[in-house]
Amino acid sequence: MPRGILVAVLPILLWVVTASPRHLVPKVCGKPWWPEDNDMSRHWPWEVSLRVEDEHVCGGALIDHKWVVTAAHCIKGTKEYSVTLGTAQLKPTNPRMAVSIQVKDIIMHPKFWGRTFTIGDVALLQLHTPVVFNNYVQPICLPEPTFDLKVGMQCWVTGWSQAKLRYSANSTLTSELQEAEVFIMDNKRCDQIYRKESPISHILPLILGDMICATNYGKNLCNVSLGRF
Repeated sequence: MPRGILVAVLPILLWVVTASPRHLVPKVCGKPWWPEDNDMSRHWPWEVSLRVEDEHVCGGALIDHKWVVTAAHCIKGTKEYSVTLGTAQLKPTNPRMAVSIQVKDIIMHPKFWGRTFTIGDVALLQLHTPVVFNNYVQPICLPEPTFDLKVGMQCWVTGWSQAKLRYSANSTLTSELQEAEVFIMDNKRCDQIYRKESPISHILPLILGDMICATNYGKNLCNVSLGRF
């Protein structure tokens, strides 16, 4: 990957920064906010930690009282999953804010083929009990089906993973939710960049029409796999 570029194929967890409410489904949904303690990071109230035996597996987003969306490649067989909401920490210092709910059912995208492929890499999680919305737990605002993500539009990606310093081979795993400002990138240009590093044949496109590419020219890069953010 070229230095200074974060290319993220993230079809599900992009927070689109736009001032016009016309692009959002007319329903109650959350907005990021800062706690009164300025030392704490911004709170993203829809962020979910998908877990197996209380160990973090992947990120996700709350979209309704009983539904969470995540990446399909995060689901491994018939394991028992739960989600933790209401906190930016994987190991909350204030457990009273965190909410843990068991997953009742999982719906995989019918076109998902496995970790080797990225087609249909999305899954819906039905929660066993409905979530009670509050300041710390709110659903993400979903765009209208006709909403067009234009090249250059400002977005945010969030999640837990390894933070990698620019120009450095070192990375540090953090338990605090990370965020990065990114900009929508042209898919053809994104495909060209991916091809430089990919062993896959150049005959087939790597970046498909249902994917979103974003780039970050900031000081820090987030070292993640698909769907982790």
